[in-house]
Amino acid sequence: MNLRHTLPALFLAAAGLSACSSGTPTDALPTAGVTYLPECSGDNDGVIAPGELHFVPGLKAPYALQRADDTPVEVSGTPDAAAWDFTHARFEGLEELPTLSPAGYWYSDAFPEANLVIPFDAPGAPPGHLLLRNTPEVLSILGVASIEPEKQLLHYTAPVPFMQFPMALGDARSAAVGLAPGSVWQGLALDDLGVLDTYTLTVDARGVLSLPGMSIDNVLALTLKMERTVPDQPTTVAEQTYLVHECLGTVGVRSGAGPWRIVWYPR
Repeated sequence: MNLRHTLPALFLAAAGLSACSSGTPTDALPTAGVTYLPECSGDNDGVIAPGELHFVPGLKAPYALQRADDTPVEVSGTPDAAAWDFTHARFEGLEELPTLSPAGYWYSDAFPEANLVIPFDAPGAPPGHLLLRNTPEVLSILGVASIEPEKQLLHYTAPVPFMQFPMALGDARSAAVGLAPGSVWQGLALDDLGVLDTYTLTVDARGVLSLPGMSIDNVLALTLKMERTVPDQPTTVAEQTYLVHECLGTVGVRSGAGPWRIVWYPR
């Protein structure tokens, strides 16, 4: 079995949608006939404090996918004055990404601590959900489950702290987790295969995200690197970058050197 596909790297494009009181940048507010993200909170000081992001089911956000043949957008500037410039980028359509509740799904009893779900798709794996646990201090990854019953259930032995608050430039942490009993792939038990996922997370830049219709300052770049080791198989490495704003949540995401998904406010 090739576990590089049956245990795919995590992709959190939708994590971080937030809804609260005032604080939404003016250009991101709804206009006639166009609905953007709900209003959100934050003092825009470049530090995401507990309570400045609110992760709840029932939200949707539009993300524009950069064309694969477009010029790659790379960060410029310095770590404390970074810039991501998409003003001349070319895109190929929108993806609307929701946040969901785990209640009512077949896997809910296996993840009683989960209170948030986002869609999760990976090559070689059935359509699934990423299971998350949200508290005011941390958004944690619990595992993955297929939407169709009994196809896939991957439950980590401990929560992985994905976003931890307060979040600021220079933060760094790591976690190593295995698969708990009950983890299965197409009926095959996985918890005794010796899978180990080692996560390294760093907040390595803060700066301005420029879009064709607006700019968002005090965006933090959170880099996630995951190394998967399985006995008798090559180690695999996956890396994602998340651009996170203390009011708007995840405003950009990129897997490796692939195309970006950027939150979209048409003007």
